[in-house]
Amino acid sequence: MKNRYRVYPRTKGGTYYIEDSITREQKSLFTKDKQEAEAIGFARNQAAAQPALNVAMAKAYLKGKSPEFNTRTWQDVMNDKEEHYRHHGSKNTLKRWQKVCRSAPFAALRNMVLIETESGHFLNTLRHSKAGVSGAAP
Repeated sequence: MKNRYRVYPRTKGGTYYIEDSITREQKSLFTKDKQEAEAIGFARNQAAAQPALNVAMAKAYLKGKSPEFNTRTWQDVMNDKEEHYRHHGSKNTLKRWQKVCRSAPFAALRNMVLIETESGHFLNTLRHSKAGVSGAAP
């Protein structure tokens, strides 16, 4: 299998760059160290070749840092923020937050595990027909 990413120096002894062979996008790796650049390239190629394995590895590392991270949902985040507003915000801010959390746009996120959230989930929430509409929640 051909590697997706290629690492190269811009000039001899210069900063290393990485190129995506699919999109042709080129980005600086902000290093002049060949070994560091090659390690980054290897990691990117491995990530592109085995995305499911990468997610499993990330979950394992995160669980070591914070055991509840793999089960924490957006509802937990909403509850934490509500608690913050209850003690440090105005009554109006608390009411607005509660209304937002009950709204239809947030329904899809509510029970989703944080680590399983993708950008598309947020875009769907923002693009929801009732997103940002006053009176959207009961």
